[in-house]
Amino acid sequence: MDQVYHDDHVYMVYELKNRSTVPYALGQFQLSKVLGIPKRKASYQELPITPLFEFKIPKKIGPDTSVRFVVVYPKFTLNSEEQLQVKVLEAKGSRNLTLKLR
Repeated sequence: MDQVYHDDHVYMVYELKNRSTVPYALGQFQLSKVLGIPKRKASYQELPITPLFEFKIPKKIGPDTSVRFVVVYPKFTLNSEEQLQVKVLEAKGSRNLTLKLR
């Protein structure tokens, strides 16, 4: 994942690879700011960052195929206690991926 800041926007370049022999139908793709620890529910927050523009997000990723796409978000910053979380959910399936990044 690459990110570029330009004016009041953040351009995030994602690359997803399907290493299985079954096509992956991309259902939901979400970027969030995460604060706290999930075990302590009172102090845990997931704040979704709404994209301004999406470029070439695929509906399906074929077997043993890699795709790249760009999503533009409003400019944001993270404090020392926050993390970025990327969720990739399969449409009508159970192959879901959650990545936490700092």
